[in-house]
Amino acid sequence: MDNTYLSKEYHISEIHNQEEKSAFARAVLESLPDWFGNRASLEEYVKGVRDLPFWAAVDGNGNCLGFFSARIHYGHTGDIYVCGVRPECHRMGIGRALYDRTEHFFLEKGASMPWWRH
Repeated sequence: MDNTYLSKEYHISEIHNQEEKSAFARAVLESLPDWFGNRASLEEYVKGVRDLPFWAAVDGNGNCLGFFSARIHYGHTGDIYVCGVRPECHRMGIGRALYDRTEHFFLEKGASMPWWRH
């Protein structure tokens, strides 16, 4: 993606559409080849987010700048399934905002084992 079109302003949205989750995840993960360079693993993540809770930082042009996908295990343990922020958007608070929203989800769901906290 050409960075020219990325806006520094964004909002966090919960995404419900499976195709949009996968498309957003693919776009971000492909921008992080040092972390997600294994094609089979990347494809597994792109498929895996379809049925999981998913939040995206979306700019005013509809571009996904970053995302978090989460799951609850055994009804009480929170797990960040996969997450990423485009490299050109690092150090803008996007990861922190997504993390905070995901933590809120865990607490809403009654996850009592908050190992995800920093």
